[in-house]
Amino acid sequence: NESIYSALTANENFWVRMEKHLNKNINAYEEKTIRGCVNLGMPLKCLPTGSHLKIFFSKRKGNKKENDTSSTGENDQLLRPYRNPKDVECILFHVLAIGKETKTIVKSREFHEKSSTLCVYALKGETIQEALCKDGRFRPDLDQLKWKLIENHKKVYEKQSRVEDVSGKTLEMEIPKKPSGKKRTHKKIKQKNNCKMLNTVIIQQYPNFSNYALHMNKFFQKEQRRNKLSPAQQFNIYEKHFAKATKNSTTVVAYELRIQRSESVGYISWDNNGNTGRATCFVFNNGYIFTCQHVIQEMVGEGTDPSLWPDIISKCAKVTFTYKKFRPVPEEWFFIEPWFEVSDNGLDYAILKLRANENGLPPGLFKHISSLPASGLLYLIGHPEGRVKEIDECAVITIVDRVGRYSDLAFSMFTSRSFPPEAWRGDALSYDTCFSSASSGSPVFNAAHQVVALHSFGKFYEHEGKECALIEYAYSMESILCDVKQKNEAFHKLLTEEKNENRDQEKNNKQESS
Repeated sequence: NESIYSALTANENFWVRMEKHLNKNINAYEEKTIRGCVNLGMPLKCLPTGSHLKIFFSKRKGNKKENDTSSTGENDQLLRPYRNPKDVECILFHVLAIGKETKTIVKSREFHEKSSTLCVYALKGETIQEALCKDGRFRPDLDQLKWKLIENHKKVYEKQSRVEDVSGKTLEMEIPKKPSGKKRTHKKIKQKNNCKMLNTVIIQQYPNFSNYALHMNKFFQKEQRRNKLSPAQQFNIYEKHFAKATKNSTTVVAYELRIQRSESVGYISWDNNGNTGRATCFVFNNGYIFTCQHVIQEMVGEGTDPSLWPDIISKCAKVTFTYKKFRPVPEEWFFIEPWFEVSDNGLDYAILKLRANENGLPPGLFKHISSLPASGLLYLIGHPEGRVKEIDECAVITIVDRVGRYSDLAFSMFTSRSFPPEAWRGDALSYDTCFSSASSGSPVFNAAHQVVALHSFGKFYEHEGKECALIEYAYSMESILCDVKQKNEAFHKLLTEEKNENRDQEKNNKQESS
């Protein structure tokens, strides 16, 4: 029944290390279970098993007032005094440290700058207002202001709601801004007629239209505040950059090259004693194909001895390159040799070898490899969800924008400490694509029709009961080929050598392109 703070400060080793920071507030972020900044006044019994606290510090603002009961007198720490009856249940919920309209809702600037999520503990039966005012980390005038807590931009909880109603939830605080005392003179601004009322029948066909419009409106308002733009200025920017005047057409030659590249993209199907699945692959050279390592692991089954993989793969898997409209006939399928020697978990790639049939092997893409683009357009060719072969156009998401993607779209699920390692990797490419399951192993092409990466996986989140894609990743082909060379230099030479049939194929491709 001790608090976290009393347990920490009773530890001699901890206290010796904290002596350098006696003029600062001690804060703790729980990394594994709660994933939020915990209140050090929280009873130890509220911490889940296996919790791990990361300590950081914040500067104190002024001296503690005598009538300020929101924090304990001992060392003036920002924590809730621990006076909890033993038999009363503790309730935990999360509040974002940055408010929805009025941004500053916490005392410590450190929480605000880190965009932290604060884990609030309360006693069963308390109101939300009582819990936040006793917490000690929020601004001291909360009891005097009008505010409410919002869950997922929709559900609203008032100040007098019980803490049991928000147990385990992540909430955003909305404190309305005070209207300015100055009188405003409204000028009529003549704007272009850019609105069109949609027929009710059309609206009924698109039930999510209103939700999208609401989200877009909030985005525009947020952008206006951040960039200090008037609605007219913002409209002019979007009209300039996104109007139809911006060229988005594609030449016929470009489409023909995409079709040509698609001939090398295959559909993998397997049935390993009832363990069925499908994925995408592409021919690289000399009958060797690339796909993802996690595809092979799904194929052979968890816990299978790697020495058995080649035989299992050759018996249960097959590949076709003609699944464009109808299911291919038996003659259009390739089987796989019992060979599996080069792969990597970190870069999520695996190489298999096709068994040639009377139709001959499809062309390889080994002559069309390039480095990752810093920006610009991309396209993927694959079999999303096991459908016929498709092409999807998308754009590069830069490393800087990857972090923003997590922060803006999934702030309630991710923090800067829980970003996946791929978010920081320079040999990983990220983008938006409609490709989902079974598209693993798809080649990713740049605008010049060069293969730059191997499509690996996506990050998903649940919204209104549906799984939505947040961001997708692929690993650089240059990094993959470098890894192949390090693992097996002789095989790398075989994989990248140019044979006569490849020269003939390239010559035919040039003639077809002409």
